[in-house]
Amino acid sequence: MTITTSKIDHINWIQNSQRLLDSLNIRYLLSDLDNVILEANETAIKTSRYSREKFIGMQLEEFFSESDLEKLQHIEKRLGQTKDITEPFEYDFAYRNPVGEIIHFLVSVSPNFDENGKPLTFNTLISDISEIKNA
Repeated sequence: MTITTSKIDHINWIQNSQRLLDSLNIRYLLSDLDNVILEANETAIKTSRYSREKFIGMQLEEFFSESDLEKLQHIEKRLGQTKDITEPFEYDFAYRNPVGEIIHFLVSVSPNFDENGKPLTFNTLISDISEIKNA
């Protein structure tokens, strides 16, 4: 049996991966270097309480406190200066949604690199750790 990769296979893989993360209640974001959300799974969109149309294209800065944004920018700056980072990095933050609820998250970020080894986009997995933080 020969396994071939096509654009349709790639799209199906992405959709299946997003459904898997949805079933685990893990949020997925794809963002560019300007922190613009390019793609998200349904769990991320539901948690934000925005429509998909509004959510895609938003700046990540709209969801972070000032201190969390500084932490994220420091990590991204370090990534932009280092070509050999291949492992995801993690941090936690508290997010206030549009209705004022505070939700604690663990964020795992993995960069996607261009052909020159520079970060191009970021895959972000976000897990709700509120029960742990509030215990």
